[in-house]
Amino acid sequence: MFEPISQSLYELMMFSILGFFLGALYEPLRIVRLFVRTGALITGIGDFLFLAASGLIVFAYSLEFGGGHFRYFYVFGVVFGATLYFLTLGKLINFLTRTFADAIKAYILRPLCKILVKIAQKTKVLAAKFRKNAEKHGKALINTIQIKYNSRTRRIKEVKINREVQDGGTKTAVKARVIRKT
Repeated sequence: MFEPISQSLYELMMFSILGFFLGALYEPLRIVRLFVRTGALITGIGDFLFLAASGLIVFAYSLEFGGGHFRYFYVFGVVFGATLYFLTLGKLINFLTRTFADAIKAYILRPLCKILVKIAQKTKVLAAKFRKNAEKHGKALINTIQIKYNSRTRRIKEVKINREVQDGGTKTAVKARVIRKT
């Protein structure tokens, strides 16, 4: 069954328009890549999802405009429309978004990064001061623990010595009892 050429040209035009809009649909991915560095894996996943969505859209278009038939010139029309978009409006949008991205990076992000670096440096200096202060007080606490421990052992030694020396005087016996209570 043959169709008139006008019907085929109409379908080609519709798929070219679809390709143009699919090119425009790809533009947000390009814009995101201007601002955020994406690795090869993330880029591949994004492109795969875009191509899968594009394939579904082309399939739905072929059902609607092709009467359930898929013709080779549908792909040609989509590629032609996307190429037309990227060579015309896509270049303009890409230029504007690159200019905008460069302006944001130069006038907002770089000064903000400089401020954050200065804050981080000052925080680092303060943290070093706090750490030194904590180490100094930490040593004092350790020394007080050692002193308490040493004083306790010293008191125990004094008790032992007082028991051994006991010269019969009242001071020595009282001292031994007081030390024994603590």
